[in-house]
Amino acid sequence: TSMSAPNATGSMALLQEMYNDSNSTFMRAATLKALVIHTANEAGTNPGPDFAYGWGLLNMKGAADLIADTLTNKIIETSLANNATSTFTYSSNGAQDIEATIVWNDPAGTPVADALDPTASMLVNDLDLRISNASGTTKMPWTLNNAMPTNAAVKADNVKDNVEKVIYDSPAAGAYTFTITHKGTLSSAQNFSLII
Repeated sequence: TSMSAPNATGSMALLQEMYNDSNSTFMRAATLKALVIHTANEAGTNPGPDFAYGWGLLNMKGAADLIADTLTNKIIETSLANNATSTFTYSSNGAQDIEATIVWNDPAGTPVADALDPTASMLVNDLDLRISNASGTTKMPWTLNNAMPTNAAVKADNVKDNVEKVIYDSPAAGAYTFTITHKGTLSSAQNFSLII
């Protein structure tokens, strides 16, 4: 609608201002995108992203609360070198689901011939996010099948997006590991933003 773009833009500018007030710097673009995806309210009939509602409805209070609560939540801006793995640990009290979202600004890909909704992946650097518990149970990110746009999102290896969100449902109290790796060869070290 005519008001959705200015509302979202103004809201995200306020989040940048809030973050800058606390950190004396602004979030990367990927961090801001990860933050609003991570805190969006579910929309649509199925959990996870979909082609009608994307990641859901903008939740400014949830995003602002995440910036303010640095004890429970984490906003991480770092980079991944070629053939490297980044890991982060998180202790859960088991009271709520564990959620993590990663976003990166992917280098420009190779355009394809004119086609409506091409199904080939355009990713240059394909990062992967996983959450594992101490016994090795690993949770995968949401992914959509763009060849079947009416299908609900599933939790599987996501090879198409520069956004991955993983939810560890009903965790037991204990330590969890967030692992970021990549497929193939990175064109160069890849900056990424992680929200926990």
